Amino acid sequence: MCGERSYRASLTSIWIEALLYGAYVPLFLGSAYICTYTRPNKYLLVLTTIMLVVCTIQVLLDFVTGLYTPEIVANTFCTGGVCLGCDGDTESRVNQIDLRDLLWMIVDTGVTVNQLMADGLLIYRTFILWKPRFWVIIIPITTLLGTVVCGFLNTYALSQEYFIRLHAPLSETTPPPKWVTFLALDLTALSIENSLITTTNVLTTALITSRIWWMTRGLCRALGGRTTRKHHRVLTMIVESGGIYTMSIVARLSLLYIFPDDFFTVPEAIVNQLTGITPTLLIVMLGLGDSSDHTTPPFSNMISVVTPVSEPLEVGSPVPLSVQ
Repeated sequence: MCGERSYRASLTSIWIEALLYGAYVPLFLGSAYICTYTRPNKYLLVLTTIMLVVCTIQVLLDFVTGLYTPEIVANTFCTGGVCLGCDGDTESRVNQIDLRDLLWMIVDTGVTVNQLMADGLLIYRTFILWKPRFWVIIIPITTLLGTVVCGFLNTYALSQEYFIRLHAPLSETTPPPKWVTFLALDLTALSIENSLITTTNVLTTALITSRIWWMTRGLCRALGGRTTRKHHRVLTMIVESGGIYTMSIVARLSLLYIFPDDFFTVPEAIVNQLTGITPTLLIVMLGLGDSSDHTTPPFSNMISVVTPVSEPLEVGSPVPLSVQ
């Protein structure tokens, strides 16, 4: 049946995004409580609030796209990366494509903003933990800046495609050369952006975990496994959170090439929500873990507790895990 595969892909991505957002909201409320009462930190509160607002806008726009573009959702077949209408390009279908592209531009801008804040927070944590070794974060900063540039290039290409299609007559069946050029720019920028995001997250996760391991190895030697389980749990959480997010990026890249036609929207929806969920989850878990330990500095001041890179922490030394 024509359009069935595209219909399933659209509904699958919308439902998965809705489920993730449903889990995100209580997680945000928990982080807001921690940043307000348990470990007050107005900067983290503002950051998590902005990320939730952006993710909320993304979810709403995706639902609006599904509701107001029924001919695209249920009457489209894709092959070789090109999607066409089962009944050809009617005037209503073209209008729905224009609406979808306009909403996608807004969504892509939000994705870029959230990516900047989420990865920027990880890089900042890396800098604090490795301070004063600024050279450690040079590559992550470079890849993050490249991610932002590629993100806005992607949005620019989408905007040009939108205006070209908006003013094109319905009788024009062959895309103009400019449209093909901007489409190629869009796909290239998207691929490079995903690669840079993956690089940034892999580097920051490796730097954070290796630093924490170095700082806690004195505790491991002196006190044994039972006393240091808390630190191992935090370390495992950081690895898993970064790993889950990185794997979602890799899946998005893989499906972009394996299934360029429709189902790549599923990991894309997952990535959009994980961009906000991952740093919020770190804040909640670190905040809850620190709240039971009254011998360590307050959550808002933990970022200032840094041990030189050349020396591991000894017994009783606080571990600055709560940069987020």
